[in-house]
Amino acid sequence: MTSTHAQRQRNWRRKTKELIVEMKGGCCTRCGYNKCIAALEFHHPEGEPKKDRSLLMNIRSLDKVIEDVQPLILMCANCHAEEHYNGE
Repeated sequence: MTSTHAQRQRNWRRKTKELIVEMKGGCCTRCGYNKCIAALEFHHPEGEPKKDRSLLMNIRSLDKVIEDVQPLILMCANCHAEEHYNGE
């Protein structure tokens, strides 16, 4: 059985990711993929410091999450993996 707190965290992360994905254009910036939100990830461009292991891990100020996500690039999991593999 799931605690109310854990369920609230999952709901917050899901809704926040939906909002951020929409703010970032709703699809992979490289190939245009948009079929499954779970396959969309945030890429830190070279030189951009990583602030948290996950932007959506902890419930915090939505304004802070939006501020932190501004420099990130929305990519599908495949394009994101290729980006890191190729060292681009």
